[in-house]
Amino acid sequence: MVLLKKNIGTLLKLLVLSCCFLSVPSEFLGEVVLTAVSLINTIPSSHSSDLSPFKKLYGHVPDYFSFRVFCCTCFVLHPYAERSKLSSRSAICVFLGYGEGKKGYCCFDPITHKLYMSRHVVFLAYTFLFYSIHYS
Repeated sequence: MVLLKKNIGTLLKLLVLSCCFLSVPSEFLGEVVLTAVSLINTIPSSHSSDLSPFKKLYGHVPDYFSFRVFCCTCFVLHPYAERSKLSSRSAICVFLGYGEGKKGYCCFDPITHKLYMSRHVVFLAYTFLFYSIHYS
């Protein structure tokens, strides 16, 4: 029970930090929670003899190279069916999390208000788009 309370406290801290400091709109709180839960499930815990829940479940260490900075600016490659010969091949987006049940990244395009789930993403880890674009 103590571990559950500690994880809920960690989730609440991540929610407050992301909403206040990263200027995440309130409609993306679900994405914040899903990303926080996926990170908590892959990070080793001292309560479980330095094993992550992922390693206990699957028997191998998760891929830590796929982690990205939350809410950073990224470029998502448009699917081939959505682009024409003269249109842009990518869209500037905001990274919102990891695909649930899919191997990919969830990214939001603030211009067209679309969510993209894609593996073809280039990240700019130290620039944050929600600071410069005011979402309405």
